[in-house]
Amino acid sequence: MILQLISDLGMSICMFVLLTSPATGMRIHEYVGAVMTILFVIHMIRNRRWWKALPKDRWTGYRLMWTIADLLLCVLMALLIITGISMARYVLPRHLLPIPRQTASAIHLVVGYLGFLVMSFHAGLHLQKFYRKVFSSKPLTVLAAALCAAGVWSFVHNHFGLYITGGSHFVFIDESTPAALYEAELFLVAFLSATMANRLQGLLLRNRGNSRNENQ
Repeated sequence: MILQLISDLGMSICMFVLLTSPATGMRIHEYVGAVMTILFVIHMIRNRRWWKALPKDRWTGYRLMWTIADLLLCVLMALLIITGISMARYVLPRHLLPIPRQTASAIHLVVGYLGFLVMSFHAGLHLQKFYRKVFSSKPLTVLAAALCAAGVWSFVHNHFGLYITGGSHFVFIDESTPAALYEAELFLVAFLSATMANRLQGLLLRNRGNSRNENQ
């Protein structure tokens, strides 16, 4: 349990650092990417039973949401790792995978930002207790709503829509913006995605409960 918590937290921290590559430089970007790859492999090994249980049990909207989020995250992470290896300059030998650099770079940018959103969504599915406390308090609910509104602003301000649709091959970061402020803006986007996941999860759970009551 502790190892899983460390690996999950480590991947989240790595993702925040990786999205600031224009500020940190490519050498740090590659080493942090290598750490995240190791943590992802550990995470997959520790959750190998999930794959065995995938064909079993009854499919509901709730389970389908979890499965889509998990599979999508796995695909995005695999693409991140493959394209990252193909462009490596410092951690691994160059041209280890025969993918054109321009193609790999374009894919890497899209799946990097999309992966950040899906990872945040995935985290929100695991934070039921946290959100239960938040939404049981009116002041905290208002605060969460304000953070989500700020998350929408940050999503637009930091060009997430442009990146995840392949509309740009470059990351635009204002060099005058302090790194801590940019990380805070990324957190707002992550909080928005996680909260959307939790709200959707709650809706599907209520629908599942209503369906069971109707069948009784």
